[in-house]
Amino acid sequence: GITIDYTNDKLYWTDAHLNYIEFSNLDGSHRHTVFDGTLSHPFAISLFEDTIYWTDWNTKSVEKANKYTGEGRVLLVNTTHTPTDILVYHPYRQPIVINPCGSNNGGCSHLC
Repeated sequence: GITIDYTNDKLYWTDAHLNYIEFSNLDGSHRHTVFDGTLSHPFAISLFEDTIYWTDWNTKSVEKANKYTGEGRVLLVNTTHTPTDILVYHPYRQPIVINPCGSNNGGCSHLC
């Protein structure tokens, strides 16, 4: 899984094989570990404010914790099905951008 922290210009990702969650600057520098090998099978990931949310395929659960330290880990839901994705919908998670193709097809003569 992968997600962007637009407010802090950070990139967060899960590694389901090595069972960790990490983050870095958008250019890949200053890499930090949130969870190091202690998760069962983290898959999808999202975040909001100072909280990171992820799904786990082995435990069939959705959990949350502090996005910087991993502290305050909480099991939110345990299901009978494998949760494949998780998203946070909030105006702060959806940056306002101007679509360059939104006006006059961006000045392109072909599909923009």
